Amino acid sequence: GRPASRRRELLGAQRWEPPGEFVQELSSSLLSEWVSGNCGALLHHGTLGVAAHGSLVARYCVLLKDRFKAYALPLDALHRRRPQFVISISDLNGVDHLNNGILLHTTSRTWSFQARSPAELGTWMQHLLPLVATRQASEVVSEQPVALGGAARPYQPTPRAMGKAPGAVTSRGVAAPRAPRGVGRASA
Repeated sequence: GRPASRRRELLGAQRWEPPGEFVQELSSSLLSEWVSGNCGALLHHGTLGVAAHGSLVARYCVLLKDRFKAYALPLDALHRRRPQFVISISDLNGVDHLNNGILLHTTSRTWSFQARSPAELGTWMQHLLPLVATRQASEVVSEQPVALGGAARPYQPTPRAMGKAPGAVTSRGVAAPRAPRGVGRASA
Protein backbone atom coordinates (compact mmCIF):
# COMPACT_ATOMS: atom_id res chain seq x y z
CA GLY A 1 0.00 0.00 0.00
CA ARG A 2 0.84 3.66 0.03
CA PRO A 3 2.38 3.82 3.54
CA ALA A 4 4.76 0.94 2.69
CA SER A 5 5.93 2.62 -0.52
CA ARG A 6 6.48 5.92 1.33
CA ARG A 7 8.45 4.02 4.00
CA ARG A 8 10.67 2.48 1.29
CA GLU A 9 11.15 5.92 -0.26
CA LEU A 10 12.23 7.37 3.11
CA LEU A 11 14.57 4.45 3.77
CA GLY A 12 16.11 4.98 0.35
CA ALA A 13 17.08 8.56 1.21
CA GLN A 14 20.77 9.30 0.80
CA ARG A 15 22.37 10.95 3.83
CA TRP A 16 20.74 12.79 6.69
CA GLU A 17 22.16 14.49 9.74
CA PRO A 18 20.61 15.12 13.16
CA PRO A 19 20.08 18.76 14.23
CA GLY A 20 22.78 20.74 16.10
CA GLU A 21 21.39 20.36 19.64
CA PHE A 22 21.18 16.60 19.10
CA VAL A 23 24.82 16.44 17.92
CA GLN A 24 25.95 18.51 20.93
CA GLU A 25 24.28 16.10 23.34
CA LEU A 26 25.83 13.11 21.53
CA SER A 27 29.30 14.47 22.25
CA SER A 28 28.48 15.27 25.88
CA SER A 29 30.85 13.85 28.51
CA LEU A 30 27.78 13.16 30.67
CA LEU A 31 26.41 10.84 27.99
CA SER A 32 29.79 9.09 27.65
CA GLU A 33 29.87 8.48 31.41
CA TRP A 34 26.30 7.19 31.37
CA VAL A 35 27.08 4.77 28.53
CA SER A 36 30.23 3.56 30.34
CA GLY A 37 28.27 3.01 33.55
CA ASN A 38 25.58 1.03 31.71
CA CYS A 39 27.79 -1.00 29.39
CA GLY A 40 26.54 -4.28 30.89
CA ALA A 41 22.89 -3.47 30.16
CA LEU A 42 23.32 -1.68 26.81
CA LEU A 43 23.70 -3.95 23.79
CA HIS A 44 23.93 -0.97 21.44
CA HIS A 45 23.00 2.71 21.30
CA GLY A 46 23.16 5.53 18.79
CA THR A 47 21.30 7.80 16.43
CA LEU A 48 18.68 6.53 14.01
CA GLY A 49 16.27 8.43 11.82
CA VAL A 50 12.67 7.45 12.56
CA ALA A 51 10.12 7.66 9.77
CA ALA A 52 7.37 9.87 11.15
CA HIS A 53 4.67 11.73 9.21
CA GLY A 54 6.54 11.61 5.90
CA SER A 55 10.01 12.63 7.10
CA LEU A 56 12.96 11.35 9.10
CA VAL A 57 13.31 12.56 12.69
CA ALA A 58 16.54 11.94 14.65
CA ARG A 59 16.14 9.76 17.75
CA TYR A 60 18.67 8.49 20.27
CA CYS A 61 18.03 4.76 20.35
CA VAL A 62 19.02 2.32 23.08
CA LEU A 63 18.94 -1.45 22.60
CA LEU A 64 18.67 -3.63 25.70
CA LYS A 65 18.23 -7.42 25.72
CA ASP A 66 14.46 -7.06 26.26
CA ARG A 67 13.64 -3.56 24.90
CA PHE A 68 14.42 -1.05 22.16
CA LYS A 69 13.89 2.55 23.34
CA ALA A 70 13.92 5.76 21.31
CA TYR A 71 14.45 9.15 22.98
CA ALA A 72 13.91 12.61 21.51
CA LEU A 73 17.42 13.69 22.65
CA PRO A 74 20.45 11.71 23.86
CA LEU A 75 20.48 13.20 27.37
CA ASP A 76 16.84 12.16 27.84
CA ALA A 77 18.10 8.60 28.40
CA LEU A 78 20.59 9.80 31.01
CA HIS A 79 17.94 11.83 32.86
CA ARG A 80 15.48 8.90 32.71
CA ARG A 81 12.93 10.94 30.80
CA ARG A 82 10.10 9.08 29.16
CA PRO A 83 11.17 7.64 25.79
CA GLN A 84 9.27 8.59 22.64
CA PHE A 85 8.45 4.90 22.27
CA VAL A 86 9.52 1.47 23.52
CA ILE A 87 9.45 -1.76 21.51
CA SER A 88 9.48 -4.97 23.49
CA ILE A 89 11.83 -7.56 21.99
CA SER A 90 9.22 -10.21 22.80
CA ASP A 91 6.89 -8.43 20.32
CA LEU A 92 9.38 -8.60 17.42
CA ASN A 93 8.37 -10.91 14.59
CA GLY A 94 11.23 -10.02 12.29
CA VAL A 95 13.88 -7.57 11.15
CA ASP A 96 14.46 -6.42 7.56
CA HIS A 97 16.96 -4.06 6.01
CA LEU A 98 16.58 -1.93 2.91
CA ASN A 99 19.31 0.46 1.78
CA ASN A 100 20.42 2.05 5.09
CA GLY A 101 17.03 1.33 6.63
CA ILE A 102 15.88 -1.06 9.31
CA LEU A 103 12.34 -2.38 9.52
CA LEU A 104 11.26 -3.87 12.84
CA HIS A 105 8.12 -5.96 12.45
CA THR A 106 6.05 -6.32 15.62
CA THR A 107 2.69 -7.94 16.24
CA SER A 108 0.92 -4.60 15.81
CA ARG A 109 2.97 -2.60 13.27
CA THR A 110 6.18 -2.16 11.31
CA TRP A 111 8.65 0.42 12.62
CA SER A 112 10.98 2.17 10.14
CA PHE A 113 14.44 3.49 11.01
CA GLN A 114 17.35 4.80 8.98
CA ALA A 115 21.02 4.52 9.86
CA ARG A 116 23.36 7.24 8.64
CA SER A 117 25.72 4.80 6.91
CA PRO A 118 26.03 1.15 5.85
CA ALA A 119 28.51 0.62 8.72
CA GLU A 120 25.97 1.86 11.28
CA LEU A 121 23.28 -0.30 9.67
CA GLY A 122 25.58 -3.33 9.97
CA THR A 123 26.26 -2.67 13.64
CA TRP A 124 22.56 -2.34 14.46
CA MET A 125 21.75 -5.52 12.51
CA GLN A 126 24.54 -7.44 14.31
CA HIS A 127 22.82 -6.64 17.60
CA LEU A 128 19.18 -6.99 16.51
CA LEU A 129 19.30 -10.26 14.54
CA PRO A 130 20.53 -12.47 17.41
CA LEU A 131 17.78 -11.10 19.68
CA VAL A 132 15.08 -11.99 17.16
CA ALA A 133 16.65 -15.38 16.41
CA THR A 134 16.88 -16.23 20.11
CA ARG A 135 13.28 -15.14 20.69
CA GLN A 136 12.02 -17.13 17.71
CA ALA A 137 14.05 -20.20 18.68
CA SER A 138 12.67 -20.14 22.21
CA GLU A 139 9.14 -20.25 20.77
CA VAL A 140 9.76 -23.38 18.67
CA VAL A 141 7.93 -26.32 20.17
CA SER A 142 9.61 -29.43 18.88
CA GLU A 143 11.25 -32.63 20.03
CA GLN A 144 13.92 -32.15 17.38
CA PRO A 145 16.97 -29.96 18.10
CA VAL A 146 16.77 -26.49 16.58
CA ALA A 147 19.68 -25.50 14.34
CA LEU A 148 20.32 -21.78 13.98
CA GLY A 149 22.98 -21.98 11.30
CA GLY A 150 26.17 -22.40 13.34
CA ALA A 151 28.46 -19.71 14.65
CA ALA A 152 27.36 -16.10 14.49
CA ARG A 153 28.99 -14.06 11.75
CA PRO A 154 29.17 -10.29 11.48
CA TYR A 155 26.37 -8.80 9.40
CA GLN A 156 27.57 -7.83 5.94
CA PRO A 157 25.00 -5.96 3.84
CA THR A 158 24.87 -7.20 0.27
CA PRO A 159 24.94 -4.77 -2.66
CA ARG A 160 21.28 -5.64 -3.29
CA ALA A 161 20.31 -4.90 0.34
CA MET A 162 22.13 -1.56 0.13
CA GLY A 163 19.99 -0.59 -2.86
CA LYS A 164 22.78 -0.92 -5.41
CA ALA A 165 20.80 -3.45 -7.43
CA PRO A 166 17.42 -2.60 -8.95
CA GLY A 167 14.45 -3.95 -7.03
CA ALA A 168 16.26 -4.42 -3.71
CA VAL A 169 14.68 -7.30 -1.84
CA THR A 170 14.61 -7.90 1.89
CA SER A 171 14.27 -11.13 3.83
CA ARG A 172 11.44 -11.32 6.33
CA GLY A 173 12.57 -12.22 9.83
CA VAL A 174 15.59 -14.37 10.53
CA ALA A 175 15.69 -17.14 7.97
CA ALA A 176 18.37 -19.62 6.97
CA PRO A 177 20.12 -18.73 3.72
CA ARG A 178 18.84 -20.55 0.65
CA ALA A 179 20.96 -23.25 -0.93
CA PRO A 180 22.50 -22.40 -4.31
CA ARG A 181 20.56 -23.55 -7.37
CA GLY A 182 20.75 -27.27 -7.86
CA VAL A 183 21.96 -28.01 -4.33
CA GLY A 184 19.61 -30.17 -2.28
CA ARG A 185 17.13 -30.61 -5.13
CA ALA A 186 16.27 -33.89 -6.82
CA SER A 187 17.35 -33.98 -10.44
CA ALA A 188 14.91 -35.12 -13.12
